[in-house]
Amino acid sequence: MSISTEHAVRAWEESLVLPTYEVGPEDPSPSFHRTEYWSIYPYNMQDDLTLERTDKTYRAVFLENPYLRLIILPELGGHLYSAQDKTSGHELFYRNHVVKPGLVALRGAWISGGVEFNFPKGHSVTTVSLVDHCMHRNDDGSVTVFVSDVEWISRMKWSVGITLYPDTAFIETEIRLYNRTPVAYRFYFWANAAVAASKRTRFIYPMTLANGGTLHFPTHEGVDLSWYVNHSHAIDLFAHDAAEDFFGCYDYDRDAGVIHVADYRESYGKKFFTWGASEDGLIWAKILSDEDGPYCEIQSGRFEDQSTYEMIEPHAVETWKEWWCPVKGMGSFVYANREAALNLEVLSDAIRIGCNTSRPHPGARAVLRVGDETVYDRTIEVSPERPFSEEVPFPSAKSRELRIILTLRSAQGEEIISYTQDPTKKRGGTPKPPSKPPEKAESEMSAEECCLHALYWEKQRDEFK
Repeated sequence: MSISTEHAVRAWEESLVLPTYEVGPEDPSPSFHRTEYWSIYPYNMQDDLTLERTDKTYRAVFLENPYLRLIILPELGGHLYSAQDKTSGHELFYRNHVVKPGLVALRGAWISGGVEFNFPKGHSVTTVSLVDHCMHRNDDGSVTVFVSDVEWISRMKWSVGITLYPDTAFIETEIRLYNRTPVAYRFYFWANAAVAASKRTRFIYPMTLANGGTLHFPTHEGVDLSWYVNHSHAIDLFAHDAAEDFFGCYDYDRDAGVIHVADYRESYGKKFFTWGASEDGLIWAKILSDEDGPYCEIQSGRFEDQSTYEMIEPHAVETWKEWWCPVKGMGSFVYANREAALNLEVLSDAIRIGCNTSRPHPGARAVLRVGDETVYDRTIEVSPERPFSEEVPFPSAKSRELRIILTLRSAQGEEIISYTQDPTKKRGGTPKPPSKPPEKAESEMSAEECCLHALYWEKQRDEFK
């Protein structure tokens, strides 16, 4: 099926000039001394960072539809550098207006901002290097930009297809990992999205336990971990029981946020990271930027955390899709899919409801049920540029004890999204100490135990345990 030119996504390449702090020549000495996780040979270190700031011209790929404008930089690891919500002017991600490397990546130089793709381990060897790219115009009017590279250490290949559809306010990424070698190799994949940090930035994750089940979420020992300002120092938080397809963050000052959606059975990992809101964390804003301030990271991964690896078999391919969606004008969100996001908050004497959709839905129907009673049923106009929010009067004392269901249907009666808040449904459990493989002498192991023990340590890249 073809689509008329007037509705097709615009796509083009042009030069983009960015102030850039130069990285000196790569270290000419082979990096033999770097082993295990930090092994980068046959790559060289990029750790000669300078204070020389110059205007540098980059080759940039642009995608644009009525709602979003994307910029992709193949010369900086294929970063999705910018994603602007054209209806509000907001950036979905943290846009760093200067390229200012810090010593963070495997080879040293690393930059903050946008979305970074990491395979087969984190802050990878090409994060600030040129990768391959090409553009493909699809029959439905969408455009896909592929960024890809063959990683020399493992000789495996990764590619990410970044697709923008006509008249749709989400970004689709299709990840494809290919082991082109005759041996199995360990890997993980994480998409690392930077978001601007403010005093009213909140991480909204569908979990009750984090970091292997050792922390309660959102509140642990009296501290609400979902708020950026409540983290004074750097921390990684990984979802432990997030059997939902979404997560994201919301800036209450801007009344806007970004949501990630993926099938949790394919992309289970949900992480957020902050350098911390105290001085020793805020200093990283100065190290990695000039004027754009602090940022946080929201990350999606193939596996639960970044100490979990699996093996990809010889000539095998791993592939799945993920979506990034802007939201705004809702007060917050509690549930999302790639078509819409919902908010539902029980106030002192009312229930606040809201929704934002990824495409226009004229004549949509919003229905709110509290227990067995329908308390709201109206036709609304909702679209990416026109979010919906309203307070429905209702006694909170009663509503807090009953199941609440908010549903959005299309004008044709099809369910777009539905969320149930059930106070009788309990999730989570008691935090537990981190576990590790049982210590057992090899002579006491069965053949199967020996095999599993060896596989575990191979995934940890220690073949001599």
